[in-house]
Amino acid sequence: YSGSWSHGFEVLGVYTWPSGNTYQGTWAQGKRHGIGMESKGKWVYKGEWTHGFKGRYGVRECTGNGAKYEGTWSNGLQDGYGTETYSDGG
Repeated sequence: YSGSWSHGFEVLGVYTWPSGNTYQGTWAQGKRHGIGMESKGKWVYKGEWTHGFKGRYGVRECTGNGAKYEGTWSNGLQDGYGTETYSDGG
């Protein structure tokens, strides 16, 4: 982890896991919370986080083939309104 701390918890910075996955953004009570970006393999998520989960609104996109979901999330899952584009453009 590289960034700022407050009372022993991460606040704003970049965390890199041994696998190479990264999260860059804000934290609260040791969990991703607020606005941030997660890079996990070929997938990138940019948007809101709530208590460690993808939350409310965000965009998840595959850097290799253009597959994408843009919309609402709940507890880390696509939920509610959104637009999904498949790798073939459909």
